[in-house]
Amino acid sequence: MMNTKLRWLIARGVILGASAFVLLLAGCSLNTPPSTTAPGESSVFPAAVTTTSPSPVVSGPPGSAGAGQAVYAGICSSCHGANLEGVGSYPPLVGRPSVPDFPSTQVLYDYIKRSMPYNKPGSLTDDQVYSVVAYLLSKNDLLPDNTVINAQTLPSIKLPGRDRIAPPLPGAPSTPQTVVPGSSQAAPTIGP
Repeated sequence: MMNTKLRWLIARGVILGASAFVLLLAGCSLNTPPSTTAPGESSVFPAAVTTTSPSPVVSGPPGSAGAGQAVYAGICSSCHGANLEGVGSYPPLVGRPSVPDFPSTQVLYDYIKRSMPYNKPGSLTDDQVYSVVAYLLSKNDLLPDNTVINAQTLPSIKLPGRDRIAPPLPGAPSTPQTVVPGSSQAAPTIGP
């Protein structure tokens, strides 16, 4: 027969363990957008991402803004909003700073391919990512709606974020300055 103190310790451990488990489950859902699961389903992630239903109806060829809108509506909008405005701690995808500030379309593509959607990173197909990139660029007025993006055309699209150098100050010379080696403009040399 167990003594009273041992039984009390075991009961306390079970209660603390169950409480920790409940808190862990509650913590998992703190940074996720509101659930869109059907009544009776249990999920801490948006249903649009966790379901195994077929891909949304595509309203354009793969790599187009139309196809990207369909992918975005089915997968991305639960976190980033129906109008790309952002939801909670998930950032907006229009305006600055956002998509236009990526250094290149290749970096944008790679970021989305490897890290989105938030709760299932790397699950998008290449065509889905090209389509989402086209949609995001279109919504930021950086690409005409009818443009199709693929591996060959992606590098040719330039983003405003590619030039991270600040514009010249007012009154600065309009022509580049040259530095003559050995002049007072050049950095001092160290050593003999």
